[in-house]
Amino acid sequence: MTSRFHFDYETRSTVDLKAVGGYEYSRHPSTDVLCVAWKIDGGVVNLDTPPFSDFVAAFSAFDGLFFAHNAFFEQCITHHTMHRRYGCPIYPIARYRCTAAKAAAMGLPRDLETVAELLELPVKKDMGGNRIMRKLSAPRRLKSDELVWWTPETAPDDFQKLYAYCKTDVEAEYYLDHALPDLSAREQRIWFLDQKINFRGVCVDIPAVRTILGHVEKTKTELVSEFKVATNYEVLKPTQRDVLHKWLIREGLDVPDIQAGTLDKALRDMPDIKPHVRRAVELRRMASKTSTAKYEAMLSRVSHMDGRLRDILLYSAAITHRWGGRGVQLQNLPRPKVDSDTAIRTMLYTDYEWLKDVYPNLMDVYSSAIRGMLIPSPGNRFKVGDFSSIEAMVNAWLAGQESTLELFRNNEDVYCDEASYTYGFKVTKAHKYERSVGKVEILAFGYQGGIGAMATMSKSYGVSLLPAYDILWPTATTDEQTAAHKSYKRYLGRESQKEHPDPIAEPEGLIADVLKQRWRAKNSAIVEWWNILQSAATDAILSGQKIRAGRLVFAMHKGSLVGKLPSGNTIVYPKARVVLKDNDWGGKSQTIKYYGTDPITGRPGWTYTYGGKLCENVTQAVSRDLLADAMVRADDAGFDIAFHVHDEIATDDDDDSLSLEYFEQVMSEVPAWAGDLPIRVEVFACERYRK
Repeated sequence: MTSRFHFDYETRSTVDLKAVGGYEYSRHPSTDVLCVAWKIDGGVVNLDTPPFSDFVAAFSAFDGLFFAHNAFFEQCITHHTMHRRYGCPIYPIARYRCTAAKAAAMGLPRDLETVAELLELPVKKDMGGNRIMRKLSAPRRLKSDELVWWTPETAPDDFQKLYAYCKTDVEAEYYLDHALPDLSAREQRIWFLDQKINFRGVCVDIPAVRTILGHVEKTKTELVSEFKVATNYEVLKPTQRDVLHKWLIREGLDVPDIQAGTLDKALRDMPDIKPHVRRAVELRRMASKTSTAKYEAMLSRVSHMDGRLRDILLYSAAITHRWGGRGVQLQNLPRPKVDSDTAIRTMLYTDYEWLKDVYPNLMDVYSSAIRGMLIPSPGNRFKVGDFSSIEAMVNAWLAGQESTLELFRNNEDVYCDEASYTYGFKVTKAHKYERSVGKVEILAFGYQGGIGAMATMSKSYGVSLLPAYDILWPTATTDEQTAAHKSYKRYLGRESQKEHPDPIAEPEGLIADVLKQRWRAKNSAIVEWWNILQSAATDAILSGQKIRAGRLVFAMHKGSLVGKLPSGNTIVYPKARVVLKDNDWGGKSQTIKYYGTDPITGRPGWTYTYGGKLCENVTQAVSRDLLADAMVRADDAGFDIAFHVHDEIATDDDDDSLSLEYFEQVMSEVPAWAGDLPIRVEVFACERYRK
């Protein structure tokens, strides 16, 4: 077995690590290392302080693998702080391993304290030490231009606690490493590529970001001024929640709160709202949409030395192993509502007053322009490749829904086909509304969703269901209408409505259920697939045996439910068990409970799953594997991957060196494990990132 060097730095800086990211933090002149602890194989934990002669000697002489928890940070500190100040050598990414990545690959929390407690490791993190670390990592005060720091002389007891804390972290990291399996060779390659992409980064149009932020501030000022007038100066800012809520009630708008969903519902369903009250509500909603968070995150994390944004992708951020975002959060960029290229040119090359004449709703313009702030290196263009309808394709492939697979093989439009079945006539791309209904049907119902899922998806894609109700409800059978009324009643009374504070109105809810019934009738193999998955996972937990479900195999391993995917990768449900849980029909049913991420709070904790959710997990996991394999092939072919978003890859290359056609060919290659999966890829080139 290759020798392992576990280590951990404790650092200080005038900049906020969370705000700027690990890369820029490590390059900042004020950043320095307070101490470092390390352990080689099963030896003792060592500790060193500046000038780190013992650590540098040990680090330089070691010829094995280096392990750290969230290893990207340790790499950055080694490259930019320890190397520059103390002569520590720089090693290639191939010699690093990450225990946080290992935990995430097993479906476990990335946080060292949480995962150590969950796995009952013999060493646990010292939270008192964590408090001390936060105290010592920032300046105590500022004297003109002089930074004043806590030192071992001014805070000896605190520094001794910090040293103990650092050593404990290394011990916990060591035990965690040995408690978890190493990443597979395939996943280790993907992690290396993830690190490479995060280190390289992507260029940001900094002047454009600053220009747009200036426009945003002007818009905010104007919104506040108009808001004061609308409320007769009784409420001075749209952000004064309690004051505004009381004012609305006094003015006759009796709403329980001023959450976005509540106000949107009031604007939609209450036509008799007083004009000045309606305008105040509209301004409140507009002000809340004027978010500058992503623009500001770009400025805080971008390197002002080379204009590149780094450390923005998080490997295996979900149980499906899909990537998450850090800082700028590329994985949840708003959907453009206007043409971003035109909007950006207008904002950059016209004055603000003219801009307002062109675009009445500037909030939509600002959100639509965010993607375009990412630009290729000088002289290059982005090549963007997108797996078309990948989740619908993978779901049909796993479930054996041959009718859908045949559509993909024949290069037909699945959304038009779905709408044609729903409406009873041939829908083409020219039928934009009907096609949009078909699209949200596939997205909402593919994972056992119902009215609530349709409400979420229709809102996300801006699709009103009222026209569908007017057309389809009169043609619905008595059985469809009866079932829809029952489903809508359950939808309103369900406890899970806590997740849906803005339930859709009855006509839309009723037709959503009719659409659900028709979708399920057409996609019977997927409906059966939900049952197959739940049955297989349940049987695997209860029997302890390997249970096959189509192209997957479920089994228990050390108290966790493990699903082996077609790629050989696994999806893991820690501490899985079968329990009885109340259902929507007044009884109890067997449900799988595991330690995962709470769907409401987003924090680690006990959660539940079922056939449709298992279907969503495995579909997204397989889709992620297709993306990851394509990323590796693109990297091997010489493409420089700038970033990736969901099922898209964006490369930053000279057009003359690697063609767009070659990029499409590389992305379209079907991995051996995917067999007959009909992959479709759309590619384009652009000078600013766009959708």
